[in-house]
Amino acid sequence: MKKHWNIAAALAAAGVLSACGNNGSSSGEEEDTTESQEESGSEEETKTITDPTGRDVEMPASPDKVVALQNVAEMIILEEEPIGTTSYYLDTYEDDLDTEETENVGDDMPDVEKVSGLEPDLIIISDYQADSLENLEKIAPVYMTAFGATPEEQLADITEVLGKQDAEEEWMTQFEENAEEAQSLIEDAEEADSQAAVIQFYGKELYIHDRSIFEGLYTKAGVEPSPGVLENEETQAVSLETIADYTEGADHLFILTENGESTEDAEELVNTLLQDTEAVENEQYYYVDNTKWSDFSLKGQEYQMKDAVEKITGSPME
Repeated sequence: MKKHWNIAAALAAAGVLSACGNNGSSSGEEEDTTESQEESGSEEETKTITDPTGRDVEMPASPDKVVALQNVAEMIILEEEPIGTTSYYLDTYEDDLDTEETENVGDDMPDVEKVSGLEPDLIIISDYQADSLENLEKIAPVYMTAFGATPEEQLADITEVLGKQDAEEEWMTQFEENAEEAQSLIEDAEEADSQAAVIQFYGKELYIHDRSIFEGLYTKAGVEPSPGVLENEETQAVSLETIADYTEGADHLFILTENGESTEDAEELVNTLLQDTEAVENEQYYYVDNTKWSDFSLKGQEYQMKDAVEKITGSPME
């Protein structure tokens, strides 16, 4: 699982999550406007942008052959498709990507030969993948985003890189309209004062996260975080014995599991330590897709919002 901030990279940083992070700033700053260079008798427009790590990256003015080891969600929002990406993104966004046209170039540490064979004009990575930078720079310009930057900052970065400001504005407008619809559905179901908690099974461990990871549920859908959620400000593994206290007061409980399916460990937890909690007693606990819910992006928030509304109200959003 990963942004992967993905909750997985956080899990990598915390010893467990990936493109996750909740606070931080990273907005690429365009340093030089379009310039031209002559190559083989033809002119190609380029631009230089300072990435969030402070590197000046010269790239095509309008990159169209992008290998994205990160930030695929942002590319989808901007109606662009990478020519190559990781297996994580191909699985997470199989409904949004043309998986026959987008090459699988491996995982966080990519297959450099595969990347090279695609002849990209730009490669996007996260700064936590900096160990690959030297080899990737031999292939194409490399733009590094900042691990831990907010979803809004990530989208702003990729919008600037791809020059897709109109697409960003259009998507954000629709997203806010969808959030208003989500909140109306929650209110109509008389759930506006309901509280919710989220827990995550990752491997054999049980995790809780800062509420910012699940803004699609809390801010966009408008469901209130339960007291335990408000008290926690980090990604951390927790013992099974403490989870009932964490979920106390939650009318709804979202349990992240692989593919959103019931597991033996999750069922045992529900039927023992959580059996007396409000959410379980009222059968308002839900297994949700680990990968999609933990993708720390605005696209991930959109999924959380729509999934949460359908689970709570029984009314799917368009």
